Amino acid sequence: MSLKNWRARAMPTDGGVIQPDWLGKLFQGKRYQRKYWSLLAAGTQISLGGKKGYTLTRGTSVAPVAHYTEDWPGNKTDIKSGTGFTAAISSTLARYAYGNDIAREFFDLPGGMELIEAFFELLREDYLVWSDGKALAAIVSAAGTKLAPDAYPADISDAHGVIAQGMVEITDLVNPSFSILNKTGFKELLYSPKDKVPEYISYGVGTIGEGTAEGKVTVRWAPDAIFTAAGITTGTAAITGGREAVEVDELGEVPLTIDALEIAKGGVDRAIHGYAQTFIPFDDGVVLVGA
Repeated sequence: MSLKNWRARAMPTDGGVIQPDWLGKLFQGKRYQRKYWSLLAAGTQISLGGKKGYTLTRGTSVAPVAHYTEDWPGNKTDIKSGTGFTAAISSTLARYAYGNDIAREFFDLPGGMELIEAFFELLREDYLVWSDGKALAAIVSAAGTKLAPDAYPADISDAHGVIAQGMVEITDLVNPSFSILNKTGFKELLYSPKDKVPEYISYGVGTIGEGTAEGKVTVRWAPDAIFTAAGITTGTAAITGGREAVEVDELGEVPLTIDALEIAKGGVDRAIHGYAQTFIPFDDGVVLVGA
């Protein structure tokens, strides 16, 4: 047989003998890790009735008083008298639920259960995204009306300025524990040369989207859309607060996975349920600084 004729012959078909190397579900990126839930006073004190309490403030609702500090002259003169007013505060409960009607054979026969478990693992991850969004929304709500940035020195970046200003605003009320920058601001913080960093404030920032200020204030970023909704469309902005200002609660094991047999149709109903409770006991402990 000539070399030319040998090359012209067709290869035999494999008839299904040659099989691919089955790898199962492939890697599709890191599983979501909550970024904002852990910044707050997180717990499991969640109930259908929710949390309720009240605040008591000196003065009146239209004329609050910071402190009663006037001298009393003595000599049997009338002592001073003060007033106070209360305001009720309650928590907000949000519910999460997704479910599917699944044919019985996916559970009974080999191969199907792997797919079902992989899909519901995605829904469990979605609960983390959903609950983290509730935590961030509570932080933004607590921050309320934005404060205009101070006139920072020319040799200090705006990113460092809004963080420092926020800490100064609340430090007499709570211990600052977190500062959330918009993405524009976080990049500015990350790229700031050392001569743009305030001399008396220590920072440690990395490319993983998290850093620290003063060794104890966690610095993270949030999507710019969050700040746009708060009225900040350009420039650098930061929400700075103390952990105890906002509380978030969920069940101890979340989310819940519920299975119910649908015998008449040979199926299984599977659902994911979760609950997130947010409570803002001290909104003065969170401030938004931005143009």
